[in-house]
Amino acid sequence: MDHQSISDQILAGLKAMPKRMKSPNAKTVTKGKHTERNIEVVTLAGFHSFTLIERQATLDPYNFSCGLIWKASKSQHVILARYNGSNHPHTNHIEGDEFEYSCHIHIATERYIEAGHKPEHYAQKTDRYSDLQGAIKCLLEDWNIEAPKKSIKKNQGMPEFIQSNLFV
Repeated sequence: MDHQSISDQILAGLKAMPKRMKSPNAKTVTKGKHTERNIEVVTLAGFHSFTLIERQATLDPYNFSCGLIWKASKSQHVILARYNGSNHPHTNHIEGDEFEYSCHIHIATERYIEAGHKPEHYAQKTDRYSDLQGAIKCLLEDWNIEAPKKSIKKNQGMPEFIQSNLFV
């Protein structure tokens, strides 16, 4: 599938599909002046796979980004969304609107693909988050990705009768 055949209907379908993290414990690595982590994500039905990306500058707390990349095929990956920090201005070229130094969410749109821009170039200003952890939470909610469950360990202060029922 090439970028030109991606419609808003396909994008909305990808957004709505229930997904889960396949590798929630992926390691964070330092690369130059930022840290990054890539987490494999799959649809519950198993038909589509994605990569959730996280990036955080080490020197600027407002320079962060997380996003979701769809693996449309072995050779084509499409950035569906990016949740950016407030460290830079952004201009939506088709509409001509600009905003400076605000957190913003990039989303892939058919209009920007047809106009020859990056699929996810269009962005909307947001006050839903102010740091990377908040951006990740919004991305998980918006893109229907099940957050990893925290494991309950035996003997974490629970009465014995509850433990015996949970850990059989």
